[in-house]
Amino acid sequence: MSKGDDSYDLNLIGIKLRVEEVEQLLNEKQIVGIWGMGGIGKTTIAQEVFHRNKNKFDGHCFVENVRETMTKQSSNSVRVKIIPQLLRDKHVDSLNDSTRRRLKSKKVLIVFDDVEDRNHLKDLAGECDLYGEGSRIIITSRDSHVLNSDFSEKGVYEVEKLIDSQSMELFSLHAFNQNLPKEKYLELSKKVTIYARGNPLALKVLGSHLFRRTIKEWESELEKLEGKSLKKIQDVLKTSYDGLEKSEQEIFLDIACFFKGEDKDEVERKLKACGFYPESGIPRLIEKSLITISNGAVDMHDLLEQMGKDIVNEECKQLGRRSRLWNYEDINHVLITETGTENVEAISFRPSGRGILKLSATAFAKMCNLRFIEVYAKSNRVLLPKNFEFCAQALRCLYWDYYPLESLPLNFWPKNLVELRMRESKLIQLWNGGDKPLGNLKIMDLNYSDDLIRIPNLSSIAPNLEFLYLEECSSLVEIPSLQNLTKLTELDLTYCDEVKDCPEIPCNIRILKLDGTGIEQLPSSIKHLSQLVILSLGECTALESLPSSIGNLKRLEELHLSECPSLVTIPSSIGELKCLEYLFLENCSNLESLPESIKQLSKLKELNLEDCKRLKSLPGLPSCLKLLNATDCRSLESASISFNFLEHEDENEEADRSEHENEEAHKSESKDCKFLDFSNCVKLNKKVMEDVFEAHLLGQKVTLLMAGGEVPERMRYKNKGTSLSFKLDLRHVIAFSFCVVLRPRGGFYFPRFEVDFICESGNRRERNAFNLFSNKDVANWNGYYAAPYLSDSSHVLLSFNGLRTRFDEECLVKASFCCMPYWQEEKIMESGLYHLPLYCHLREGRLYRRIIKLKSGEKQQVK
Repeated sequence: MSKGDDSYDLNLIGIKLRVEEVEQLLNEKQIVGIWGMGGIGKTTIAQEVFHRNKNKFDGHCFVENVRETMTKQSSNSVRVKIIPQLLRDKHVDSLNDSTRRRLKSKKVLIVFDDVEDRNHLKDLAGECDLYGEGSRIIITSRDSHVLNSDFSEKGVYEVEKLIDSQSMELFSLHAFNQNLPKEKYLELSKKVTIYARGNPLALKVLGSHLFRRTIKEWESELEKLEGKSLKKIQDVLKTSYDGLEKSEQEIFLDIACFFKGEDKDEVERKLKACGFYPESGIPRLIEKSLITISNGAVDMHDLLEQMGKDIVNEECKQLGRRSRLWNYEDINHVLITETGTENVEAISFRPSGRGILKLSATAFAKMCNLRFIEVYAKSNRVLLPKNFEFCAQALRCLYWDYYPLESLPLNFWPKNLVELRMRESKLIQLWNGGDKPLGNLKIMDLNYSDDLIRIPNLSSIAPNLEFLYLEECSSLVEIPSLQNLTKLTELDLTYCDEVKDCPEIPCNIRILKLDGTGIEQLPSSIKHLSQLVILSLGECTALESLPSSIGNLKRLEELHLSECPSLVTIPSSIGELKCLEYLFLENCSNLESLPESIKQLSKLKELNLEDCKRLKSLPGLPSCLKLLNATDCRSLESASISFNFLEHEDENEEADRSEHENEEAHKSESKDCKFLDFSNCVKLNKKVMEDVFEAHLLGQKVTLLMAGGEVPERMRYKNKGTSLSFKLDLRHVIAFSFCVVLRPRGGFYFPRFEVDFICESGNRRERNAFNLFSNKDVANWNGYYAAPYLSDSSHVLLSFNGLRTRFDEECLVKASFCCMPYWQEEKIMESGLYHLPLYCHLREGRLYRRIIKLKSGEKQQVK
């Protein structure tokens, strides 16, 4: 692990030395542990080492919060998420022999953060010899036993506390927004750093707590800490909690007990449903350094989490008199002994794998202030009697997956209920003997409830409903009219295969998912859905056509019609969908043509036609298209790809633009890239390849993959095999068109290329192991759909790459290229290259660059 970029975040005091010491250990050891107390900076050090070195490995993965993750997921499910990241193949779903061989061939970097159980580490990481030579594994843990059980003493890095000067600097950054304390606060600041004892988290929290306070306020806050030992950092951290408003404290405790690691938007939604104000509360907690938002999820340091749980535990010695219950043993005791009281506000537990919990009818009866229930109990782990009772007056959120009864209790009338989630339940209907009004209900989620045969008339009992999820409710036959649910924005009936008729939908709906239903046609009222953004009709095997009124959906961005075998044509009115960005038609086996109007889709980014077996030709497509997937369209004979040739402004118009506007235009053009996938289209006219090559000469960044066995005739340099070497007759190369003919082994991944240039002075300029387009471009392709599986026939990959060579740089006189296939078994049959020169001229005092197209010995200036 060599030293990388020497730049560090200036707010990470003392990080440089710690990172370098860990990197030195990694030079000597395959596995390195980072050990220390909570809040000392283990994760921060691991993150810095990871981000500075990850690009030196074939694959990399940072597994966050192993301790927390393993309480919610099995080791196998977590491992299945790790392996695709290492292999960069999202379709890997098991550690079979093939996967082992692929892992063995790769050099990987893995970080397992916050491991508390050595068995978790063995389950997730496996044996060291599972990975290729040069691989490295980093583990962070508060428990030295976890690390010393499998690693030599020299392979463990103990994180030391910050020295006094570093402590003062870190504290000052958060207390004063500067590196040193203000003079009149110096002695008080010294007292704070003594209390914190070099713990970065404690310094950060205390600094944020005292920010912008007067000296008297400082003295008052520090008096609270006098005489207290810092045996537990929680004694320091609690000062920030004590400074919160009551509602902010409630939010903090809910996050600490229930919501750490969950998506921020979901946490905000749940807190709001419980009557809190997360829009202001969460930013306040962030300001106080009590929580952070990481990758869209609400996070909290372990010490702060434990502090919150300690606060709840200290409310009362009697379990049933505490406000929140999250520990299974505690919940089991309270429910079995029926000792819950009005003090209990929230319960969340997962009894799976811990025996069977058999409850009496009145187990919850005394908890009259219960606002939040979350139960996740698989395989009848919770047994309820049929006369089960709920005290539901205060209940706002009910999440009970695998609910075991056929209906809700007759006396259960949660007037204040905002969210109802009972996935994979045994419900046949909500109530047996009369529906109850749910005037505050906003979300109903009964996904995967196979036995559900009826839902109530929601228009009358839940007029404020916003989200209705009924995915895979396979016994559900009919949906009552939803037309009067004026606030409904999302409806999901995916795989409700017994539903033959689409219900009447309110005009404010934004997301409508009808995949896998038995509907034959959309209702005429579809034309009124002016707010619809996503319409999904995939696997609707009985769907024969779309109404012409679909053109009225002026805000539609995504249209999913994949695997609709009865669909023969697409109405021409589809061209009126001016906001459509994604159109999915893959596996529409009887689709024969696309309407000419498709060219009018001025925002279309992706068109997926994979395995449309009867499709013979493609009309003109919109110039905005980024990705065309026509894999396995084996009847396809012709395709108009004129959309690659973007229309250009008149020279005079460009001259009138400001220099800034020109720079922005060039940036926009540099981002414009397209990928055309015609793999396995064995009948496709080779003119497509020539057209793409012509687009390259115009500077268009287009990549083409299609069946074929030869590089374009006009390629300037050609050679059999993987490499090319030649003298340059155009000295200022700014771009090149590169082509390889390959015989694939199955799943296709883009090869990489090495290129060396020799300058006029004899100096060598290298660009090793680069893609013909950026990693972001590749991600855009691989992120949309799986890598194509190529037939045994040869395929041509034709791509464009810009070198960004400046006009005043040294002239290049010689170049050599080498193509490296992704798989060793893949064979490169032929390669070819055409380079484009740089042409400069001055006009009105400004410098312009132009690409020169050489044609018939005549230079023609083009943009």
